[in-house]
Amino acid sequence: MPTTALRFGTSSWAYEGWQGLVYHRTYPKSRFSQDTLAEYAAYPTPDKPLFSTAGIDHSFYRPASATQLAHYAAQVPHEFRFCQKVWEEITVPAYANLPRYGAKAGKPNPRFLDAGAFHDLVLQPALTGLGAKLGPFIFEFQRWGLDPPVFLQ
Repeated sequence: MPTTALRFGTSSWAYEGWQGLVYHRTYPKSRFSQDTLAEYAAYPTPDKPLFSTAGIDHSFYRPASATQLAHYAAQVPHEFRFCQKVWEEITVPAYANLPRYGAKAGKPNPRFLDAGAFHDLVLQPALTGLGAKLGPFIFEFQRWGLDPPVFLQ
């Protein structure tokens, strides 16, 4: 019979408001998100560390590199797992009409649900960088630009 692992964690470990609560070491502001993960993963309880998972939410805005993910994996114990958001270039059907999208604003996304882009830009770096510490991917869909029946197709 398979065992079910219940994991406790947060959508990100890089929250400066946890200084003094979760984080007791001092971290340079410029390195906070890169260097706090080890302390997060080791946060003690009487039996074992409290957190056994964390989300990589910044990967929604640009794919994480294998090198970046390997840096994360090196900071946590073997049994730790990462949930990773999939890059929005793959999960949004159309770009919102916002300045951050530049010339793409308000236009359809040609990479929406592009399996090749997912494989090359998200999956491969995650497998290479995180290895056995890779947990589930999170596909954050925004309905903007598609009616529900069209989206479900």
